[in-house]
Amino acid sequence: MPKGVQLITYELTPLQAALIEWGKLHPYGKLKEIQYQDGVPVRAEMYLGDGTGTETVLFDKVARKAGLLNEK
Repeated sequence: MPKGVQLITYELTPLQAALIEWGKLHPYGKLKEIQYQDGVPVRAEMYLGDGTGTETVLFDKVARKAGLLNEK
C-alpha cells in the first residue's frame, strides 16, 4: 500500500472515517454509488468481485466494527 501524506489537520465524523477504513480493507473494491446525508456517507453499493451483482455497505456497521462509534 502506498505511504500516505498529511497535508492538513482535518476532523472526520465516524462515518467519514468508516469510508476510509472500508477502502483500506478493500483496496481493489469498486463502488457503484455512495449515498450521503448532510455530507456524511451513509451507505454504498459496491460491485461484487466476481461481477455477478452488488452488495450494500452500511457505514455505521463499518464504523462500529472498526471501533469508531460508541455502543449505546
